[in-house]
Amino acid sequence: DEAPRHALQLELTRARALPLLSGLAGFTLLDGTASATLDLRGGGRDLAGIRRSLSGSAALLVENGRLNGVDIPGVVRSMAGRLSAADTTAFDRLSLRFQVQDGRATTQELAFAGPLVTAGGSGVVDLAEKSIAFRIEPRLNRAAARNLPRILDVSLPVIINGAWDAPQIHVDLAGLTGEGGVSQGLRDIGSGLLGGNAGGVGGLLDALMPAEGARRPPGARSRVRP
Repeated sequence: DEAPRHALQLELTRARALPLLSGLAGFTLLDGTASATLDLRGGGRDLAGIRRSLSGSAALLVENGRLNGVDIPGVVRSMAGRLSAADTTAFDRLSLRFQVQDGRATTQELAFAGPLVTAGGSGVVDLAEKSIAFRIEPRLNRAAARNLPRILDVSLPVIINGAWDAPQIHVDLAGLTGEGGVSQGLRDIGSGLLGGNAGGVGGLLDALMPAEGARRPPGARSRVRP
């Protein structure tokens, strides 16, 4: 027999995001005041089959919220990804617009604004596998970068990926271009703030982006690219 077909059209205004998303899908990363528009279609005899077949579009806006288990300003400031479930990133506004096909929701329209950082980005939510893969480019504002003046004008690509209830986060050093202000700013950090030729993270940055303008080795890519 042909699997049943399903359709969902929903407009949601100013609902609490955490209990809604955790109750529906076990998604605990995001909290705040959420508004959403969904127009989805799928088929299947169980929830897993429906998730794999979903297609359509979705838009999500979350205000006055936080990302649980993710400290984006901390990662950018420390250039490290040692996180715990107690880490959070507070934000004023997060908006995403998705296209959904075969259970994968893809966005090129992520916009984030918070008290410490602003960001844009893109990514994929795999509804069947309950996983996410996002690449965002945050920029610290003056409050967050008060003690890091050389990083103020540098946007560091950050990767957030893995299971959506326990994502991993790291700075995408391999995804940086070898030209322009980003590489120059990172060379400054590597040579001064983080130790330069003495080794450690500073030495790594100087090796990746040498001062004479040599490009990074061809084929260097991040581990996950949404």
